[in-house]
Amino acid sequence: MNSTSISKLSPRLIARSEPAVITDRQILPATNLRFALAGICLGLALVLLPFPGVSQTAIEPRTNLYGIFDVPADRRAFNAIDALGVGWVRQQWQMGDPRSTRKLDVLVRSLPMLITRGAGLWLTIYHRDRSNADESGTVGYARAGRGGFPPVDMSLYQARLEEAVRSLTGAIQGTGTSPGKWLVIQINNEVVPRDVGGQDRASRFWHGTSDQYLAILGAAYEAVKRADPNVPVAVGGISSAAMELILDGEQRVAHWYDHLLREGSFDWADTHLRHRIDDIPAKVAWVQARWNGPIAATEVAGPDPRVEPYSERGQAEDLTARMTIARDSGIDRLFWAGLAENPHVAEIYRKEGLIERGTWRSKAAFSAYMQLIGRR
Repeated sequence: MNSTSISKLSPRLIARSEPAVITDRQILPATNLRFALAGICLGLALVLLPFPGVSQTAIEPRTNLYGIFDVPADRRAFNAIDALGVGWVRQQWQMGDPRSTRKLDVLVRSLPMLITRGAGLWLTIYHRDRSNADESGTVGYARAGRGGFPPVDMSLYQARLEEAVRSLTGAIQGTGTSPGKWLVIQINNEVVPRDVGGQDRASRFWHGTSDQYLAILGAAYEAVKRADPNVPVAVGGISSAAMELILDGEQRVAHWYDHLLREGSFDWADTHLRHRIDDIPAKVAWVQARWNGPIAATEVAGPDPRVEPYSERGQAEDLTARMTIARDSGIDRLFWAGLAENPHVAEIYRKEGLIERGTWRSKAAFSAYMQLIGRR
């Protein structure tokens, strides 16, 4: 099926679904977003500091099933990661954006210590090189505080991505291990193209069309495999809100993701699992029907809309039930979102962290995740 032939959404559906389809997190203004995310690379860099219990490099992550997303810049965060026992950390990098505080050289220097702690890196990459960004039909690079742009020169994009991946794989090889065991490269996040979700918005994670995303995904796949054929490539995650629309029978969104999963070039699929816990098996089954390879859920969190008002005990119960059902439904790698409470996302998501912001008190959900992973 050609993605350009998908019929248009009705005005009613656009009005209902547009904010939800774009992302599961309704982020505050771009200035706050950059401040909020400023610590991600810095946080990863903190693992360069000595920690107790760091031993010789393992052959593979201590668990390939459980991970964490959204790590703040605080040494205590990485002590918490060690205590949890997660085997994967998801970070994001806006490649080519000079305004980004997440720097490749920091990631490269930090990788060996992250690996010695038994955790691999799942890196979500957005193309943000303004000198090579195709801004036609978009809100414009200057207005878009986040999100990837299609490249004007695809060969230049491939060369720069390949160089970046070689830097990362070189750091891993320096530890005496295989990069394919410790690194996943993800191309963008929650991709809702302009020809699927309507007119571009500054808050989107992808500012191009469906054909442009398929093109950059294929080009990225080639570039990553040239750098190291064993490093897996992940397609951009499907937001939980988009999956809600698909289960509700929204054809335009369903047709896009059906086409992407069947025709895209990647090694890992990714679907985010928020909203109702009872809907998780159906969401996973929908992806499995279109993709027979491994599936990650790089953003798993509540709240289930039926579990209100919020309580820490309720959050812990939600985490255990949500992660268990997702695992039993066939998800191969799960990332809770996130480690600490984040004041820079929409209010409904601010309490989903496992650690209380400011006091760094571990909440009941922290212990629940430890138990699920098997640390105690």
